[in-house]
Amino acid sequence: MPVRRSFALALAAALACTPDTATTDTQGDTSAASTSTSDGVGASTTSGLTTTAAPTTTVDPTTTDPTTTTVDPTTTTVDSTTSDGTSTGTTDTTGEPLGPGCGDGLPAPGELCFKAIELEFLNFVDEVAFIDFDGDGHLDMLTLESLPLPLVPDPSLTPADPLPLEIPADVVGMSAVTFIVQFGDGEGGFTPGPEWHPLGYPDEMIFDEFTGDGVVDLFECGVNSDPSLSPGTGMGTFGPASAIPLPLKARGCDVGDIDGDGDLDLVAVDNGSFAVALGDGLGGFTTTLFPAANVIRDDVVLFDLDDDGHLDLVINRWGPDVDALETMFGVGDGTFSPGQLLTGTGQFSSMFVLDPADDGRPAVLVLSAEGPVSVLRSFTVADDGTLAEPQDVLTGDWSALAVRGRFDGDARLDVAQGGFSGFTAALGQDPWPPAPVPLSSAGVSDPRYIAVGDLNADNIDDLVIGGFPNTLLLSRP
Repeated sequence: MPVRRSFALALAAALACTPDTATTDTQGDTSAASTSTSDGVGASTTSGLTTTAAPTTTVDPTTTDPTTTTVDPTTTTVDSTTSDGTSTGTTDTTGEPLGPGCGDGLPAPGELCFKAIELEFLNFVDEVAFIDFDGDGHLDMLTLESLPLPLVPDPSLTPADPLPLEIPADVVGMSAVTFIVQFGDGEGGFTPGPEWHPLGYPDEMIFDEFTGDGVVDLFECGVNSDPSLSPGTGMGTFGPASAIPLPLKARGCDVGDIDGDGDLDLVAVDNGSFAVALGDGLGGFTTTLFPAANVIRDDVVLFDLDDDGHLDLVINRWGPDVDALETMFGVGDGTFSPGQLLTGTGQFSSMFVLDPADDGRPAVLVLSAEGPVSVLRSFTVADDGTLAEPQDVLTGDWSALAVRGRFDGDARLDVAQGGFSGFTAALGQDPWPPAPVPLSSAGVSDPRYIAVGDLNADNIDDLVIGGFPNTLLLSRP
């Protein structure tokens, strides 16, 4: 999740506008792993969830918080529209004609209109997440930058000596990993803000209110980072991180009210175990470990599968003999009873839950790599919480990523998948799944992450994909 200090947005290639017919029903419940956009539901990343609960104070770029520093306020903006917000032309930068309806500024059901913009300031970024840090109504971006350490040969060595490397003295005290806030302008542009160093190298960043003060906090977890909680200041920065006593290295984690007391709790999975940390609403946690042998649990999502009011677990499980999608049903006191174990699913890189038809029938979606391709599959959830046989939804490059969001002009959640060969979408509707439709012809090689949020306040979710090139797919209805 790295980020660069200079911000140049070069307009790159690709605007795909594909009209289709869809209804305008409102979207129902979504997984606890989803993140919120300006409409309260859509922003997400493949590695963690964010919530756009607005902090209560505005940004003070001169903050003296000892855990942060500020960067020069160089602003990058996106200006591919006229003063009235409509498209300036009839073709995008690749020369492809725009589809019917695109460019009039009016989102429509089934209409997909996205412009591809290269984000050079994300060149060293490993992950991004969206949240409104400063309460101005615009989504901001938190990036985690991994800077390559500038190792140099030791000048005292003779040419005949081996070539050990020495870290310069001015680098020894640096962290190679840095959080940097980018403040959004509501049009797809960003201004660099505060930065600070995490305790380790987190794989997931989760924003929510853990401490009871109404300010969004930051929870971090990962195999190379002890689980920790950083209290929010309400100014786009966070206080010093404190470790959370999870007795494992979290390969995956999620948050939600597991015991029904109104306070946020945590669940994390690891090799052979999962752990539940029940929160007290003030930033404290009481942890219970649930060990298991000869199994690796790689990711977890909290969701009420059987609609009994208790959050359940959906787990990506794999091991030497079997790959499986595992479910466990919440009892409501922080414990879980066994559910399903669906074998033969293959190893999958991401999973999430959504109600694509907005009919109270959610589905668990998993992305599996199968030889030269990746396949996004949907498991419909029955009334009793069991998962039906999977249905193929989208197929893409073997390294493709998948994410959910609202990509057309109706209120239903959709899914998108893509990478080197561009991006396709499956629009939420009944019956599900529908035929795939093109979202953007812009390709991203070796994609590392994908994040979703409404960056230009048009009620359509935009996508940021890290890879080559780092790309913003900005909606232009």
